[in-house]
Amino acid sequence: MLINWKRRSLVALVLAIALLLIQYGPIPSQPTNQPEKELDKSLSCPITVSIDNVLAISWQPSFCETHQDKAECQSQDASDFDAKHFTLHGLWPQPRGKEYCCLPSNFPKKPWSSQPNFDDELDDETLALLEDRRMPGVESFLHRHEWYKHGTCYNPQSERPEEEYFEESLALLEQINNSSVQDLFASRIGRTVSLAQIQAAFDRDFGPGAGQKVNLKCDRQGRISELWINLAGDIKSDTPISELLATAKNARSQCRSGFIDPVGFSS
Repeated sequence: MLINWKRRSLVALVLAIALLLIQYGPIPSQPTNQPEKELDKSLSCPITVSIDNVLAISWQPSFCETHQDKAECQSQDASDFDAKHFTLHGLWPQPRGKEYCCLPSNFPKKPWSSQPNFDDELDDETLALLEDRRMPGVESFLHRHEWYKHGTCYNPQSERPEEEYFEESLALLEQINNSSVQDLFASRIGRTVSLAQIQAAFDRDFGPGAGQKVNLKCDRQGRISELWINLAGDIKSDTPISELLATAKNARSQCRSGFIDPVGFSS
């Protein structure tokens, strides 16, 4: 008798729930505070790939002089890749101000750690390169900031926009790091180098006039912090950077020479 009563009660409960669902619909899911990582292409999305870009590459020891609290600076070592090679800051679609495409107006711009994680959208090789000091700022979520601020405007119509953005950025970085430009910097660590010397190295490896496309950035202490390189054209992972430099706009540099900082904090 008791078992039959329990069965009848369970059946009645199920029927009651079913009637409520029919009358009022399913219970709405609770809202989440985590923003979506998917691009909303109904928002102001570029419909073509960006063909006017600036490649920003960093000299990490100089960056760390003024950002000593960053995780990637606390862990920097003289044997690391970024001690003698350029690292990726970002690839920035132009004109300036072309930012945060395909994202809602309330998308969180800070802190970077609060932005959606898209690491699973990257190939293992791409993510490994970023984490292997090609982009030391990954430790501070720089890759999230660069993707959401700049990468979303690069080619949002791509089937794999995150992978395309970072794969092609790293391919450009590799070409610079395999050139006379990197040789020049590595050979003059602890000494100064002039804009003219840098331009000559670009011209030698990437064609006459290539050096005119480079904006040399220095900090207030005269240390070279970055190179901002103007590029023009559709970038693919195998595009020679010489082709992108050939038709790019000339750059203007306020810094005419600077110090090549070694690893370690000077103060």
